Amino acid sequence: MGGGNAQKSKTARERNLEKAKAASKGSQLEANKKAMNIQS
Repeated sequence: MGGGNAQKSKTARERNLEKAKAASKGSQLEANKKAMNIQS
Protein backbone atom coordinates (compact mmCIF):
# COMPACT_ATOMS: atom_id res chain seq x y z
CA MET A 1 0.00 0.00 0.00
CA GLY A 2 3.00 2.32 0.41
CA GLY A 3 3.01 3.48 -3.21
CA GLY A 4 -0.62 4.63 -3.17
CA ASN A 5 0.00 8.03 -1.62
CA ALA A 6 2.77 8.91 -4.03
CA GLN A 7 0.40 8.31 -6.94
CA LYS A 8 -2.30 10.39 -5.27
CA SER A 9 0.02 13.33 -4.66
CA LYS A 10 1.27 13.13 -8.26
CA THR A 11 -2.24 13.34 -9.72
CA ALA A 12 -3.17 16.07 -7.24
CA ARG A 13 -0.13 18.08 -8.29
CA GLU A 14 -1.06 17.70 -11.95
CA ARG A 15 -4.62 18.75 -11.23
CA ASN A 16 -3.41 21.85 -9.38
CA LEU A 17 -1.14 22.68 -12.29
CA GLU A 18 -4.10 22.53 -14.66
CA LYS A 19 -6.09 24.75 -12.30
CA ALA A 20 -3.25 27.26 -12.17
CA LYS A 21 -2.99 27.25 -15.97
CA ALA A 22 -6.74 27.84 -16.30
CA ALA A 23 -6.58 30.66 -13.76
CA SER A 24 -3.73 32.43 -15.55
CA LYS A 25 -5.54 31.97 -18.86
CA GLY A 26 -8.64 33.57 -17.37
CA SER A 27 -6.75 36.56 -16.02
CA GLN A 28 -5.02 36.92 -19.39
CA LEU A 29 -8.43 37.10 -21.07
CA GLU A 30 -9.51 39.78 -18.60
CA ALA A 31 -6.37 41.77 -19.34
CA ASN A 32 -7.10 41.53 -23.08
CA LYS A 33 -10.67 42.73 -22.54
CA LYS A 34 -9.42 45.72 -20.57
CA ALA A 35 -6.89 46.54 -23.27
CA MET A 36 -9.61 46.36 -25.91
CA ASN A 37 -11.83 48.71 -23.91
CA ILE A 38 -9.01 51.24 -23.71
CA GLN A 39 -8.40 51.08 -27.47
CA SER A 40 -12.03 51.50 -28.52
